[in-house]
Amino acid sequence: MHDTERNKRRFKACAIRETEGTGLGIVEYIDDGQTVGIHSLYYPTKLSNKDTFTETIKHVLAQVDTDDIVILRTSIYIKNKREWARSFGDRLITMSEPYKSHAFEEPFMLAGDAIKRKSTICELLEDPHE
Repeated sequence: MHDTERNKRRFKACAIRETEGTGLGIVEYIDDGQTVGIHSLYYPTKLSNKDTFTETIKHVLAQVDTDDIVILRTSIYIKNKREWARSFGDRLITMSEPYKSHAFEEPFMLAGDAIKRKSTICELLEDPHE
C-alpha cells in the first residue's frame, strides 16, 4: 500500500434531527466498502444545519491523525456548505449526495439508533492501517 493511500480515511454520515434531539450516524470504511468503524452519536437538542455539519466534522477529525486526508460523504440532514468545510483545512474533502439506501443505510440506521437510545456509542471494528 502506498503512503498516500494509507493516509486517506473515508467516512459517510447521515443525521436525524428531531425536536427532542439529534442523532448522527457515521461509518468509516475502506476501499472495498468494508465498515471498519461505527459511530452512533446523540445530542439532546435539535442541532442547526451548521452545527450538525460541524459536529460531524469534529467527530471525524478526532478519529484520524493530523496528516490523514479525510473524505466525508454526507446525506440526509447534513447540509454541506463549502465555507463551513473550509474552516477545517485542506485535508478535508466533503461531498453531499442524495440518499441511496445501498450507500447510506448503515449511517442512517446508526443515527436512528442514537435517537432511540438517547446515548452515544462508538466502535472500531478493525484498524484500517494494519
